[in-house]
Amino acid sequence: MECADTIERAIESLGLGFKCLPSERRMRIVTPYLYPDNDLVEIFVEEIGSNRIRVTDLGETLRHLESLGVDVLASSKRQFLLAQITKRVHVNIQRGKLEREGSVEEIGSLLMDVVTATQGVADLVYTSKAYEPATFPEEVSIFLSEHEIEHEKHP
Repeated sequence: MECADTIERAIESLGLGFKCLPSERRMRIVTPYLYPDNDLVEIFVEEIGSNRIRVTDLGETLRHLESLGVDVLASSKRQFLLAQITKRVHVNIQRGKLEREGSVEEIGSLLMDVVTATQGVADLVYTSKAYEPATFPEEVSIFLSEHEIEHEKHP
């Protein structure tokens, strides 16, 4: 196998994992990348001027952490890590949203920078002592209990 072929196949297979859902104001890009709880990372692209775009998570990453009980801004250590993660990929935080702006020609790198930032920031969940992901049987049991379905945990 040749290097050029390998790169071409990798990019082609990666591209198949992205889905684009256009709307009036912006495009919603569902990526093949995951948050720590296996939710798909979604990124939004909006035009902001002639040949300029903004790529953002619309605040979903910090909201996601908050829903898991992790307040990034309540800890100076997490604030420092947040700043380091976003600075590394030149992503800004504006009103809780991870954002990067640039020209339309830069869409690939802008998109990947924001995806990288979302994953890095979402991984701050592991800095919480209270966070321990549920196992599949625990998740099923919780779901069944919430829907008032009788079940045995370990039949």
